[in-house]
Amino acid sequence: MKVYLSSQLYVNRMANLGLKWENKSSYNAGLDFSIFQGRLSGALDFYTATTQDLLVDRALPEIIGFNSVAANLGELSNKGFDITLNSNIMNRGDFSWNATAIFMLNRRKIVKLYGDMVDVKDSEGNIVGQKEADDVKNRWFIGQDPDRIWAYQRNGIWQLGEEEMAAKYGNQPGDFKYIDQNGDGVLTDADRVFQGYTTPRFRWSFRNELRYKDLSFSFFMYSNWGHFAEFNRAANNSNFADRSTDYALPRWTPENPITDYARIGSKNNGTNYINKSYIRLENIVLSYSIPKILLNSLKIKQLRVAASVRNVAYWTKDWRFGDPEASGDPTPRTYNLSLNLTL
Repeated sequence: MKVYLSSQLYVNRMANLGLKWENKSSYNAGLDFSIFQGRLSGALDFYTATTQDLLVDRALPEIIGFNSVAANLGELSNKGFDITLNSNIMNRGDFSWNATAIFMLNRRKIVKLYGDMVDVKDSEGNIVGQKEADDVKNRWFIGQDPDRIWAYQRNGIWQLGEEEMAAKYGNQPGDFKYIDQNGDGVLTDADRVFQGYTTPRFRWSFRNELRYKDLSFSFFMYSNWGHFAEFNRAANNSNFADRSTDYALPRWTPENPITDYARIGSKNNGTNYINKSYIRLENIVLSYSIPKILLNSLKIKQLRVAASVRNVAYWTKDWRFGDPEASGDPTPRTYNLSLNLTL
């Protein structure tokens, strides 16, 4: 609990006297291998972990008077595996080629929440049992990943000729169209569905190094794949959208009836998501070691010249608005020239 003294005395956040430390247990099994006389080696690791009383910032209903409270989430399971492969692809005379690849996969699931129980009813409304309640406010559901997206499912944009149907939901042509799953004419929590994740489903990296005599070339690339991010700018409904210094986004017009960007000043009933998977070429390095026969007369043991580029390029599936790792902000490309001298 924090108390501030200014023109008035007020409590900044809600206290939780029952807050506890997290408790985590984990198990893992690994296998290291080397085959083909060492030309291919690697490691395979499997792991499983359980976290009890996970510390979270739990959002609270508005009637409480506080936005959130630090709380313990019952139990979270975490399973996955990592694979590392090292290969001596070629080694002939003055030429060598080595590569390393890593693949990582992780899956999380909420096992328990707070122990609050609710009745389970059959189709006729009769109570047939009980189950632990989900936390709808925070969008945490038992059996699901904490980063699972639970939202209205977008189905394009309301077009000309659909004015009457759009008006039932307070929309008009040019606004995003969301599916009314139960067909009751109102968008509520009953119409939200699970549709993707906000964290990558898998990650991989790849490094190559080639050498010929005193010349060396290497590059490193990696990828985060299978995740989505909020992209409500596609609704074109920010303040003064017609006078923005942001990206010049496409927009729906009667003459341009696209289905992925709304009209200027649209009404958006839900949250728009975009695939943020990407592959990044992180760096390229080219180096050359001056032959020792040329250095002996200068009493220099070693002289190495290297040039490198960082943040070379990236490729995305759908994201087109800046660096996918930097929340859309551009990341500078850097160039380096180095000289390594040993006397």
